[in-house]
Amino acid sequence: MKVQRWRGAVWVADDTIPWLVAAGQREDGSPDDFYAALATRGKAARSQYNAAHTPPLTTDTHTDDLLPAAEDELRWKAEHAVRMERRLRVTVHSLLRESLLDGRKHASMLDGAALGIQVQAEEGYSTYVAVRIIGSVPRRLVATILSLIPGCQLDA
Repeated sequence: MKVQRWRGAVWVADDTIPWLVAAGQREDGSPDDFYAALATRGKAARSQYNAAHTPPLTTDTHTDDLLPAAEDELRWKAEHAVRMERRLRVTVHSLLRESLLDGRKHASMLDGAALGIQVQAEEGYSTYVAVRIIGSVPRRLVATILSLIPGCQLDA
């Protein structure tokens, strides 16, 4: 990957998300050049690996230390959950607003599932909210959606 003078090394395994594992600036001929620094780091990692393991690596470099580890995967999952909740909040509030204005069901696609919300309210009386989900959804999605509806009592 390259953008102007910036260069990056990207790793993708088994059709998963791409990981930017190294980045730096291209400075041709300089020891600080991204490609030169990456090669130097890889050679040093190979030497360290060979000093501690048998049989030794026969490659010029070793880059396993650049690859995502378990804590990186956990971080990505946590960030994904936050992104999903933020997106869900905007979607639910938008559907609620639209339905409050005309009393009709409004729907939106959300990660392969259809989410529909209809609000029926009369001034001075109870308000009813119907939630319809079509498709495969993560566990506890209904509880999360209900928690995003103002005034909804989850324990009622």
